[in-house]
Amino acid sequence: MSIVGVETAIQHIRNTIAEWDDPDSWSEIPTRYVLIDPVMKALGWDYLNPRHCNFEHPRTPKGRRMKKVDYAFFHPDQREYVSPNYPNRPVILLEAKALFEDLGKPGHIGQLRSYVNVSPRVQNGYAVLTNGRHWNLYNLSWRGRFSDKLEFCRDLISGNRQEHAKVLIDCLGIQNWWR
Repeated sequence: MSIVGVETAIQHIRNTIAEWDDPDSWSEIPTRYVLIDPVMKALGWDYLNPRHCNFEHPRTPKGRRMKKVDYAFFHPDQREYVSPNYPNRPVILLEAKALFEDLGKPGHIGQLRSYVNVSPRVQNGYAVLTNGRHWNLYNLSWRGRFSDKLEFCRDLISGNRQEHAKVLIDCLGIQNWWR
């Protein structure tokens, strides 16, 4: 992982959105594959390795219906497993939305908060709400209400690529968890 790699992923997002700006073409799935996955890969996460990442990670509170966060990235040193493929301690929960989806909708924030509430072991990590362009990073080690934990809102289309890359590396880079 390098700052240049993350900057390259950000430039990829800028180029892709500039070339393919039809809102009807961007559902959640292409947003994940084309925009979000390259950023997480540049941050060092092997999202194809179940020890690093689980898609549609199930989190079920007692007596309620199953909730599934789009991505759960796991602490690599965790030796206690729920099953051989799913480490027990996610450090990043990431909820993806379609590119042109407004992340400020209360339902989206509430959805992410509900995943955090049923995943108490992620207390020292991050919860991320992103549509590929906008990245809202919630620092779960901060005390208080969920809305008070919003550490960064980044629009990767505008502003300095290097500054965006530094924030993403500092908050979500694998080096923060693999020591």
